Amino acid sequence: MTDYDTERVSPKEAGLKINEISRLGYITPTPHLSKRMGERHYDFQDLEQILSFGKVKKPPEYDEKHGQWKYKVEGNTIDGEKATAVVAILSHNEILGITIMDK
Repeated sequence: MTDYDTERVSPKEAGLKINEISRLGYITPTPHLSKRMGERHYDFQDLEQILSFGKVKKPPEYDEKHGQWKYKVEGNTIDGEKATAVVAILSHNEILGITIMDK
């Protein structure tokens, strides 16, 4: 569950909030994210780059199992490669990193 009201936020607004939180707040990685980062050759700096400057272009998907809205953030890694990170906004200053993949 989150304390951030995602139901009334547009993809653009969510993207701006994710950008802000990634620069000024906390990114909490799930074990799944950590595993995928290793498998796909990304590091935490790549994740921070994507989340700090990437865009949310689609509405969120609701994950009933975890009771949260998931956003796909499209952006570039430190090396300029396109990638997508999936996150949930947990609060006004915390993001949950769920997974990362090639664009």
